[in-house]
Amino acid sequence: MINVNIKSFLYFHLFLINIIIKCEDSLKSCWGQPFNKESSYINTDYLSFPNGIESEDVVIPKIFHQLWFDFGKGSMVPEHFEKNTKRLLELHPGWKYKLWTEDEVDQLIQDNLPDFLQIWRQYDVKIKKHDSARPVILSKYGGVYLDHDFIPIKNIEPLLGNNTFVIANEDNDCMRIGNAFIGSIPKHPIFLEVLNDMYQEDTITKDVLSATGPLLWTSTIEHYLAEDSKASEGFTIYSPKYLYPCSINKKDNFEKYTFENIELIKEKFPECFLFQQFASTWWPDEYKKKSDM
Repeated sequence: MINVNIKSFLYFHLFLINIIIKCEDSLKSCWGQPFNKESSYINTDYLSFPNGIESEDVVIPKIFHQLWFDFGKGSMVPEHFEKNTKRLLELHPGWKYKLWTEDEVDQLIQDNLPDFLQIWRQYDVKIKKHDSARPVILSKYGGVYLDHDFIPIKNIEPLLGNNTFVIANEDNDCMRIGNAFIGSIPKHPIFLEVLNDMYQEDTITKDVLSATGPLLWTSTIEHYLAEDSKASEGFTIYSPKYLYPCSINKKDNFEKYTFENIELIKEKFPECFLFQQFASTWWPDEYKKKSDM
């Protein structure tokens, strides 16, 4: 079976012990801030079922959500990303698709999470708005969010199965849960935790990965699963091989693993459903040049 049982996640501490000596610095970077139960909570009544997830018939809706914000590189989705979207829909007949703009997300927050609006509008960098839009959208509508820089390899429905929430580890060297792909039913309880962890004044200026990105998701999910033994039901964290077979620190490999070389990706990574290229379109060009040196 392709499903990675949630128990694997709960056992990852043993894995960390085995590699802590050889990658101590890397491991430290894989964690967000400590969980604070006393933190202020936003009014998220519309997110939660009255008594948790009540129906066994709840499934992840067949709709893809994507975002395109202008990071100073144009308001139109680039052609090479449009190719990915076209192939995605070809592989998923019957699925719906929604491309969200920044103004549409702003309105969605105004209508549903007005308490969150002030922090949303005050974020020091736009990628934080982009990151925080994902749980807002999925908590309302459910479905699958994915970044534009995923190359679709095959139909992802086997990954969804009967799950109520799916996400994946994006790093082959440690547990760092990526937020570039998220599948969920509407109103999943994890979004209440994620949004409340984002609803902190220091997220306005904190570094992106810890404020709204993978480090926050990793920390929040760890505590969410640890606090409730039933939280893992229908909740799956996949191995990197299904979505992130090449880690971001091996970006030199991405030159050969392109849309034009999908067959090569299939051959090299036979279990891959979507291939993440880590395009990092939100980075300023000058920063990207320095990071590639």
